[in-house]
Amino acid sequence: MAKIFQTSDDIVELAEDVFDSTGLPQVGINLKVMSVTKSKDVLKVTKANATTEFLTNKKDMVTLYVYEEAFDRLTDEQKNKLMEGVLSNISYDSEKDKLNIDNSRYGEAIRMRRKYPNYVDIIETSIMVIEEIQEEEAQKKEEERERKAAERAARKGGKWLS
Repeated sequence: MAKIFQTSDDIVELAEDVFDSTGLPQVGINLKVMSVTKSKDVLKVTKANATTEFLTNKKDMVTLYVYEEAFDRLTDEQKNKLMEGVLSNISYDSEKDKLNIDNSRYGEAIRMRRKYPNYVDIIETSIMVIEEIQEEEAQKKEEERERKAAERAARKGGKWLS
């Protein structure tokens, strides 16, 4: 599992600003923003489980996970639109007094494409950024393996000479 750490203040501020504009805080929904070291998505929302709600003393809590390394590589416009998109997955059914989170594959894209015709392009860019990070990490690991192999070979070569 990816490690969780405190999110940068600018990202938390953006998330809270967009979340406030949804009207969800007015019905008692709480937002907690956390960053992760690795993820398949740049942004993801989930409903907090019972344990988290108990520990925080907050009912109807939503957790926003931010893959900060990937998020930071996007433009401000892309960040704003993705944040709006991921938070559009949250709704509150006042008749049933129930918090709903749409984690379907296409719901967010369809909703946001109506407002921003280039939204699918932004999603594609975020996926490419994640793939780029994965490639960079794989390259670093390969370089580290090669360096260690060269060190082992050098040590072995030095033993034969002495």
